[in-house]
Amino acid sequence: MDAALFLLCPTDCLESIINKEYKGKNFFYVSLGNTFRCDAKTIETIEGLVLKHHIKDIYFVLSKQNKIISKAMVGQNYPHILGLQNFQSVIDYHKEQAKLFWNPNDIIFLTLSYFLNQKIDQLQQKLKSEFNQSVNIKGKIYLKAKNIFVDIYPNLVCLTDESLN
Repeated sequence: MDAALFLLCPTDCLESIINKEYKGKNFFYVSLGNTFRCDAKTIETIEGLVLKHHIKDIYFVLSKQNKIISKAMVGQNYPHILGLQNFQSVIDYHKEQAKLFWNPNDIIFLTLSYFLNQKIDQLQQKLKSEFNQSVNIKGKIYLKAKNIFVDIYPNLVCLTDESLN
């Protein structure tokens, strides 16, 4: 039986949907707006889970209709919620990056992709090298209207640096 770890926002309420879609032993780590922090204690806990339960896949998951991100997209700030104090500026940055390189028809999906790619990169940098070789870390966005999970845009198209020659 395959085991997977899902990092998600509790406001999305996706646990039961994930359990229907992804058969196997599923573990969940929740943080508002998926503002997952890569502190030493959290990384140690994740590495322990991966070893103990032979986890092969880690997924960062957000709903396209995520309440925290939707509000941040229109300027809502969260100064009194631990972990979300700088969230507005993070979302604004990713939204502007998406507009630079893409047609803004689906700015929410693009912004979520940028944001989750950043979280994936942070986790990969913090995990011990043996975990990066044995664990796949991916991003998914849940589309409620279609009741499906779709892959985020890869980091290849979510540029983090520009260079002029």
